[in-house]
Amino acid sequence: MLTQLFDKIRDLGTAYATATDKKTKLRSYAKSNDLIQCTLINYTQLDANDDWYNEQTDELFHHNVDPNIYPHAKEWDIYFYPNNHRMAVVAKRGISWSQIVTFFTKAFNDVCYSLGFDEVKITQETSQEGLDEIFNFDSIDSIEIEVSYSNNDTNDITAMAIDSQFKQNNVSCIKTKAEGSKGRPLTLKNDDTYLASLVKLSKHNGFAKAQGKVGRHVKKVNTKNYPMVQTLKKVTSKNIFQKVFNLISTLF
Repeated sequence: MLTQLFDKIRDLGTAYATATDKKTKLRSYAKSNDLIQCTLINYTQLDANDDWYNEQTDELFHHNVDPNIYPHAKEWDIYFYPNNHRMAVVAKRGISWSQIVTFFTKAFNDVCYSLGFDEVKITQETSQEGLDEIFNFDSIDSIEIEVSYSNNDTNDITAMAIDSQFKQNNVSCIKTKAEGSKGRPLTLKNDDTYLASLVKLSKHNGFAKAQGKVGRHVKKVNTKNYPMVQTLKKVTSKNIFQKVFNLISTLF
């Protein structure tokens, strides 16, 4: 399925707006060792009608810009492992996960229905630190959890049971918000209760946001700010495919 999607995205060659004045497109695409590797090019789109500023003369002026040349270009290497429905972004610096998600969301939406597929939803893998931050609240004023259709990638028994019920009812996404009262705030522990299980499911297929207290201090946590990050050592152009493949296979 993913191979067909990427073939279609490559054939379309569309550059999508992924942020203010930013565009992203698929530049290259290859397959090796059960991985799909692609390179995205991200750049700034200039408005031909914008004024330019000469700092030396303190003047505004109009500058003709070549419509085919764009500044601030950078590449992001993306690796998909179709068997485990996992994506890894490999770069030394300058990763904009939000723009990458925006690109693939728009690109997949354009090609899915033409190929007869259902929607493809991209969610960030949360680090264990992000979940621990949620469970370490002493009291919670409010918590918001969003979980999309999962890839059967949780080992928690209660979370698996809840996920199974979602699938039986054809639930593609569930959004839950819970609040405590001023006198009786929520308490959430890392156990087998419904809310805790939803938080665990969000690690792989969604996010959780909570506001509450740790001791006397008010705190806010959004697991979107805690992406899973792994370090690859001794990487070369010859071993990068295998390095990424081994890491993803080990983690998932």
